[in-house]
Amino acid sequence: NLKAQFDKLSLKSFEDLPGFENLSGSIHLSNKDGSLKFKSTDVSLSYNKLFREQLKFRDLHGDLKWTENYLIFKSISFNNEFINGSINGSIKYNNQKAPYLDIQASIPFIDFKHAKTYYPKTISAESLHWLDTSLLEGSLENTLVAIKGSAADFPFVDENNQPDPNKGSFIVTTTGKNTLIEYGTGWPVVEKFDFNASINAGTFELTSKKGQFLGNTIKDLKTTIPAIAIEHPILNIQGTLNSPIREAIKFINNSPVKES
Repeated sequence: NLKAQFDKLSLKSFEDLPGFENLSGSIHLSNKDGSLKFKSTDVSLSYNKLFREQLKFRDLHGDLKWTENYLIFKSISFNNEFINGSINGSIKYNNQKAPYLDIQASIPFIDFKHAKTYYPKTISAESLHWLDTSLLEGSLENTLVAIKGSAADFPFVDENNQPDPNKGSFIVTTTGKNTLIEYGTGWPVVEKFDFNASINAGTFELTSKKGQFLGNTIKDLKTTIPAIAIEHPILNIQGTLNSPIREAIKFINNSPVKES
């Protein structure tokens, strides 16, 4: 057994355990489990199981506990100039199965320009690519994320893309402010865009009353993607624009709407 206080400690990630740099706090280690309490400034965190890049924070504090099969995080709070938030939950590992996730996160602010560092790997590769290349400016506020279930069953829907509580749950709610979005090839860039968005299992919904594209001003907009996890997701758009007819025609002629 080992119990110790530490100041500005660094440890490389190993197997399923995270690594860190410049961490201060206390640690308790045994042959089968351990715990870590930390309150640190200017700290870095590496955890390849969950994040693609090293995370750097101005302030980081909270508790970690682990056993052979569990990683538990409690009241972990973090902030820097690009993001601030907190996270609670656990990850259960099984050599024969995908990890079981039970994670809740609250993120009051995140800057889109630097957001991709913080997107978890639990999001599908296609969704990660879209987030990386489409959400380019502005911020997200009051974001809440809850994931519960096996990573193998993500996003926890049945064969009809309906939420399947027997598999798990995945819920996200957030608000976008003054954003710039490049939805995809052929779609016009949306600027000065405010929105409310949510994900419930495999369904995405976005509503907005503010934004501009190709000279058009958004008055009322509702966008849904009924199945975000399928190979070719379908985007449904309903909305009202406050714009001259010529600008509305420009939108139709310069977007995939023309082909529908």
